[in-house]
Amino acid sequence: MAMLDEANTSVYGNPEITKVNIGVRNRPGILISGHDLKDLEELLKQTEGSGVDVYTHSEMLPAYYYPVFKKYEHFVGNYGNAWWKQNSEFESLTARF
Repeated sequence: MAMLDEANTSVYGNPEITKVNIGVRNRPGILISGHDLKDLEELLKQTEGSGVDVYTHSEMLPAYYYPVFKKYEHFVGNYGNAWWKQNSEFESLTARF
């Protein structure tokens, strides 16, 4: 765990207490789940300026605490609950986009 922490904090900064929106905006969006902060970073870079918002689900919620991700205005909130509810939550969110 120490190696993982060092890898994340050396690239994304030290986690900070952060308020996270749990609502959904009225724009197209992408919901990302999992644990891979590098994948999230690549997604945010690729969608920047596109008019598409990016939301986290469940395990990806801690990404909001890393300072480097706060620069992305389209990284807008967390949607959903536990990982095991993904199937139903992903379906209900798809209807909103």
